[in-house]
Amino acid sequence: MKRTVANHIEGLVLFASLVLIALLAGISSSITQTGAMVFVAARIAFAVFYILGIPVVRSVFWGGSVLGLLMIASAVIPAVI
Repeated sequence: MKRTVANHIEGLVLFASLVLIALLAGISSSITQTGAMVFVAARIAFAVFYILGIPVVRSVFWGGSVLGLLMIASAVIPAVI
């Protein structure tokens, strides 16, 4: 459980940073909203499979959370630069 929490803290730092930038820049679109939902859902599923000790499936959900972050970043980066 401790490893799961530590792993989530790392992901949450990236997620919170991107969402905060999007909020401050006034960026909200279907891409950012879907990206946030994908990230949260994938991280919940990742935690379940991490605790159950199923490595391949948990890696798929970890990749899904990265996809969610990339969706948010794809809207934030062009608007901020």
